[in-house]
Amino acid sequence: MEELLTVAAVARRLGVAPATLRTWARRYGIGPTDHESGSHRRYCPEDLAKLTTMRRLIIAGMSPAEAAEKALNTKSAIKMEKIVGGFSDRPDVIDALHSAANALDKNFIESTLRNDIEKHGVIRSWQEVIVPVLVMLGKSWEETGEGIEIEHFFSETLKRVLRERSSMSHKPINPRPVLVASVGEEMHSLAIHALTAALAERNIECHFLGARTPFAALEAMPQWYQISLGGIVSASIGLRSISKFFGNK
Repeated sequence: MEELLTVAAVARRLGVAPATLRTWARRYGIGPTDHESGSHRRYCPEDLAKLTTMRRLIIAGMSPAEAAEKALNTKSAIKMEKIVGGFSDRPDVIDALHSAANALDKNFIESTLRNDIEKHGVIRSWQEVIVPVLVMLGKSWEETGEGIEIEHFFSETLKRVLRERSSMSHKPINPRPVLVASVGEEMHSLAIHALTAALAERNIECHFLGARTPFAALEAMPQWYQISLGGIVSASIGLRSISKFFGNK
């Protein structure tokens, strides 16, 4: 027997208010398939799939009426690439990612990030889209004291996409790998994930050591490759340097 979800459960999954679901059902006819007047609303998996499609289309910039019509009239699931491929400018991408983060929509975030990085490269995506979204999420948490889980969710999803990008390097041009790390007590690693991915785009092989890498570990690494340690730069400086030296992809 298929699982039936309450209004509250569906609202949590989509990141909208329960009242919004009732409005969508009333205005656009997109609601529980077998709902009878006076009874509690229960959503089946097919209902949830249509609402998820509608929510994603709205995040991508479509009006609720258009999104509902498309979700209701499309028999098969709309490919994510098609939904996220129509952004015309950077503010649209930023707003869409921010909304998708608040809806905890991992697939939408991943597809949007992949699409943007493919079009503009890691450095431009980091500077023009990812950082503004992170700032928005951080500001919301600072002002309300709520939503830290959203920031963590977006950060972990972002890391997954950047690690994926980092693994695409083929035939590295450097004879020995670059060591990438946040040293000492530095706990944040998003920037060095971006740095590693940006270097990988240019076929520069890296060994990623992660956050809070002890200085002793960095000193020990060169002996494994018979190389001398030339120096350590922060990820933000590294990204700017790559941009200046290679140009934005």
